[in-house]
Amino acid sequence: MPALKRTTLAIAIIMILAVSWIGCSDDTIVSYIDTPTLNDQGAAVEVYFPLNEGYTTIYNVTYLNGGSEQVTFKASDKVRIDGIDAVIWVGSSSNSLDTGYFYAASNTLYYYSSVGADPEKILQLPLTSGTSWQTNDINSNDFTDIITNTDADTTGDPNINAKDFPTVSAVNFTVEQIEPIDLNSGSHYNNAVRISTPNGTRKNYYWYVEGIGLVRYVIGSSTTSYPEGDIVGELINYGY
Repeated sequence: MPALKRTTLAIAIIMILAVSWIGCSDDTIVSYIDTPTLNDQGAAVEVYFPLNEGYTTIYNVTYLNGGSEQVTFKASDKVRIDGIDAVIWVGSSSNSLDTGYFYAASNTLYYYSSVGADPEKILQLPLTSGTSWQTNDINSNDFTDIITNTDADTTGDPNINAKDFPTVSAVNFTVEQIEPIDLNSGSHYNNAVRISTPNGTRKNYYWYVEGIGLVRYVIGSSTTSYPEGDIVGELINYGY
């Protein structure tokens, strides 16, 4: 994977100048300036989940037992699934590799845990408070996290993949509200879309930011632990 471009003082100055010319809808502190926009996306929903080939997001993931690791996701090329061209989405950590598939159809984002799996509806526009949709997936209960060895990891075979998107127990998603969010990395986003899904007696939460994608997720949050949970992933880098 090509090295991700890191922020320098010169880039910061360019960002400031760019904002002065084109404006900005969010006081976002980011690590890269080559953020995808709707102009180079194939579907409107990709504004909230970029799928351009090579787009990479890196998360710091912490676990209830005190452990932590970095998890990287990269949008790769496309593969034909059920008559549509789905984007191969590769997740990796220090000792594991998983592959999933995303397909953006106008205002809806679908996820396939493997080539033969039923699609899950991950996002559906408009992302306004109170909006809800069914995932249409019957396999979610078998998985608990993006990459945790719950299901066997793969070595790249596109037909025997483990799941690498955190939708355990998901039967429906609900947009709870649009809110500011601060990450431990120091990044701040004014307009993050907070989405929840039931997880037994608990909930999972996802925060999406326009032009960037998923910036934070929480698996297994209780009424007393929110906004933390059993597993927490926070975006630390993104770009190409």
